[in-house]
Amino acid sequence: MAPMILLTEGELRELIARVTELKALGEKALRGEEGTTLDFFDLVERNTRFTIVNPTGATFKDAFDLPLGIDELPYDSVIMATTRDEFENPDRVQDFIRKMANKLYLYEDFLEEIGNPNRWKRLHAGASERVLPLELDHLP
Repeated sequence: MAPMILLTEGELRELIARVTELKALGEKALRGEEGTTLDFFDLVERNTRFTIVNPTGATFKDAFDLPLGIDELPYDSVIMATTRDEFENPDRVQDFIRKMANKLYLYEDFLEEIGNPNRWKRLHAGASERVLPLELDHLP
C-alpha cells in the first residue's frame, strides 16, 4: 500500500487554493507578466500566501514555509524539488503548469465525491467530519 495522508474537506480546499496559486503563477511567469520565469520564487513570495523562510534556499522546499506539514513528509514531489534554475527554461515551466493542472483535476474530482463513503471516511463512528486518504504521490 502506498504511503498516505488524511485530509479533511477544509484541508483539501486549502490545498486546491495553494496549487491554483502556483499554477497561475507559472502561467504568469511563462507569459513574462510581472517579471520573468527567472524570478519564479520572487513571484511566489509576492503573489501567494506562501511565506519565504530562507531566501537563499535552492529548492522550493528549502525556501518556503509549506502548509499542512507537507515539507515534513518523506517524499519528493513536483513542487518540493523545484529550483529557481528550472524556471529559466520555458519548457520546464510548461511542464510544471501541466502537472499542477493535473493535480487540480484530481482534487476537484475528490471534492465532487464528498458524500461518497467509499472515498471519504469517518475516523470513528461518532466523527462529524470525514477524511480523504490521499497518496503522497498525489500531493504537489
